[in-house]
Amino acid sequence: MRDKVRQAHPSRDASFDLKHSAGGMIDAEFAAQFLVLSQSGNHAELVDNVGNIALLERAEAAALYEAIVTGYDKQKVVIQQTLQSGSKCVLPWPR
Repeated sequence: MRDKVRQAHPSRDASFDLKHSAGGMIDAEFAAQFLVLSQSGNHAELVDNVGNIALLERAEAAALYEAIVTGYDKQKVVIQQTLQSGSKCVLPWPR
């Protein structure tokens, strides 16, 4: 989905678009929504529709950042190993 959004809003030149370039606001919004989808089953405070900034503040209060970064790092290692081996990559759903 993120690639589709990025393709719909290409950068007109080599400049950084704060909203649509890789690492911009849209990526942060996708990360916040992933956080809600993957963690709201165990953290009801993430279910409310309060906006991305408030959701990230709630995630910080629930100490979820470290868990997400650790999960991302583990998946990155799996992806790198898979690419090197040439086998099929199937990632576990983060918990």
